[in-house]
Amino acid sequence: MRQDLDRLMAQTDLDGLWISGHAGDNPALDYFVGGAHLTHADLFKKRGEPPILYHRRMERDEAERTGLRTALHDEADYARWLESTGGDSLQADALRIRNALQAEGMSGRIAVLGRIDAGYALDLVRHLEALAPESSFMSDGGDDSVLARARATKDPSEIERIRLTGRITVEVVEQIARFLRARPVEGSTLLTDDRSPLTVGAVKHRIHLLLAERGAESPSGPIFAIGREGAIGHSVGLDDDLVELGRPIVFDIYPRLIGGGYYFDFTRTWCLGFAPEPVQTLYDQVLTVYYEIFPMMVAGGSPKQIQVETCRRFEAQGHPTLLSDMATEQGYFHGLAHGLGLAIHEPPFFRHTAAEDAYRLQPGMVVTFEPGLYYPDQDMGVRLEDTLLITEKGPAEVLVPYPHDLVLPMTHPVGSAAHE
Repeated sequence: MRQDLDRLMAQTDLDGLWISGHAGDNPALDYFVGGAHLTHADLFKKRGEPPILYHRRMERDEAERTGLRTALHDEADYARWLESTGGDSLQADALRIRNALQAEGMSGRIAVLGRIDAGYALDLVRHLEALAPESSFMSDGGDDSVLARARATKDPSEIERIRLTGRITVEVVEQIARFLRARPVEGSTLLTDDRSPLTVGAVKHRIHLLLAERGAESPSGPIFAIGREGAIGHSVGLDDDLVELGRPIVFDIYPRLIGGGYYFDFTRTWCLGFAPEPVQTLYDQVLTVYYEIFPMMVAGGSPKQIQVETCRRFEAQGHPTLLSDMATEQGYFHGLAHGLGLAIHEPPFFRHTAAEDAYRLQPGMVVTFEPGLYYPDQDMGVRLEDTLLITEKGPAEVLVPYPHDLVLPMTHPVGSAAHE
């Protein structure tokens, strides 16, 4: 949590953080500024002091609404620096940052974070090192960074924002389920209201519309993948694929509130009308492992050991896993879970190759929980995913529950010929 930052900075001998870029799709900056509309800003956090947000004049009200201390990136000063450098904008930018660092009394070991062009950032830091030899600039990237550690546990307000996104998510999932169940069917193909075949692309368009109506968005998704596509793992599904009875559908939806915010992550596998026996068997095996492993998702649990045990359970069922074959493209070939917050994937990650004590589960962590099995050559994949809150005592809390049903019964009777 934010209150841990100074302690974590002291442990890693960091004197300050400098976070740069636009807000809205920049988790490091969004962690401090929330949903503020900032096309470019610089946040400086000196160890032992509250952060300060440097902003442009046009965005002064947005900056003030963050509740942070604020300061202006003065354009008059920048014009003078630009003139003094003969129009070298990179050098002028470096002077602007050096000026801010001096104003805030920041020097020493400073971690650089945010989302800006990598080449520009590299050149900017090189200029700064020449202008501010009293400081050294370094990355705070990676799973074990100071900010990643702070963000891994959520405070009550963050948890409620994730829960809000989850409620929207589940409402949209239910609307899609009702829509699919109510479709007329010709042969084995679902139809639209105008009697044309229903496609994956049309369903995804509807998902985006339903999310937007509720103030949410899915920037890189959703996944609505049928048959073989659902067995690839992260194939989003082919837009031209037809939605048909009895074929397994992996529906993975991971939205956030519009304009940036906290994500939710949720997956169900459905068969419309009926489930072929091989799909039902695979589904039952995934659901069994879900309920066998779920009790391990408690404070103090080791993500490494939980992943290892998940692999062992699937291998006992006869499936290949990463534990025995790191190159497998069928069976169980991903981590059981990952952290969730301002990024869709953030620590802790559940990997059998991780260090034993890397990111033991702590109260306040929000993580996914997503066992799955995949067989592309058999045109079937199954994944079940819920978002969990690790609690102080007892089992994890499913933040927004929803039934684990495989078969969605169709509203209109379907002739037995469609099942052949």
